[in-house]
Amino acid sequence: MYWASRFDQPASSELNPLMPMLQVAKTDWADRLRNLEMFRTVIMFQTFPAGNTFSYDADDAGRLVIHREFKAGLKDDDMAWVAKLVNLRSLWLEANGITDKGLIQLIDLKHLEILWLQNTAISDDGISSLPKLPKLRDLDLSATDVTDASIAALSQCRALQHLKLNNTNVTEKGITTLQRSLPDCVITK
Repeated sequence: MYWASRFDQPASSELNPLMPMLQVAKTDWADRLRNLEMFRTVIMFQTFPAGNTFSYDADDAGRLVIHREFKAGLKDDDMAWVAKLVNLRSLWLEANGITDKGLIQLIDLKHLEILWLQNTAISDDGISSLPKLPKLRDLDLSATDVTDASIAALSQCRALQHLKLNNTNVTEKGITTLQRSLPDCVITK
């Protein structure tokens, strides 16, 4: 099987997006990013792996418990590569095997405006790094392991306009507190 990719062509000031694509043997996605100079202008990165499964349960206290099985997609170690996309504006990591360790690697993406982390294993520990993303305006934390312990850090994300907390353990009291801190933010639970 072969991948067609402009990413595998040498860097050139004359690189034309309409030029024919080279055929290269299928390799790990990170191998295709070997010429990172080309990616200084990437503004959106999205990946949605097939085959990952999720199920929902409740613990004895009635709190949501999400069981995840990641068979494909990006992992924490891959975030070092993503962090090199310094002009990234939109990052969709839905249903990838990202944890707090991976999220923390993204704190230097100062232009990031949209971050979708739904169905990842992000918890309150990782959320503490989000205030370091000054332009973050759209954040989806649905089906993550966040709780009311994330409210203080989320309250510091002053640019937030949209926040999704569906299927999380954030309480109505937490939402009310957060809404007072971010009155212009639309928060859905």
